[in-house]
Order: sequence, then C-alpha cells, then structure tokens
Amino acid sequence: MEAGINFLIALILFCVVLKQGINICNIYLYVAIYSVMRFLLEFFRYDRNERGFWLGISTSQWISIALFLSVGLVWVLHLKRVRLRREKEIQNPTRTKSSSF
Repeated sequence: MEAGINFLIALILFCVVLKQGINICNIYLYVAIYSVMRFLLEFFRYDRNERGFWLGISTSQWISIALFLSVGLVWVLHLKRVRLRREKEIQNPTRTKSSSF
C-alpha cells in the first residue's frame, strides 16, 4: 500500500514538473504530500502496542504533523521572499535578473 502511494506521489510530482519546471517548491510539495500520506497510513499499522502514543496519535503521526506545519511555514516564507524580490525588480527595472540574487 505504501509503495503504491509513493508511486502516486511520484506521478503527481512528475506532472507538476512537466507543467511548471523544476524548482524548490517541488520539494516542499513532496514533503507536504508525504507527511499527509504518512499520517494517514499510520492508522492502518498493526503494531500499535509497540509504538508510542500520546492523545490517541502515534509518534510517527506527531512527526508528520510537525513536518507538515514546518514545510508549510517554510513554503509561505519562501513565497513572501519571492514576491518581495519581484516587487523590488519592478521598482528598479535597471537591475538585471542575474544580479538580483
């Protein structure tokens, strides 16, 4: 089941890369999708007695939640930085694209 879901994630990312090209947001998307997949798959595991639980959620699910929130925060900060960079380029059109990094 997990391998099939990972294959589905790979197909989704392949379609995104074909449409938008390769960029850092593809990694953010992968981590976000994988953390949701991991969270949901943990409900189907049969070793509940061998793993840690807190508030009815396993340790792996807590890690998935933290990973999802972290990548979401990083993604939002990245998009803000890109937007600010574009606004600066619009305000100062004499700068070349390569010198804005």
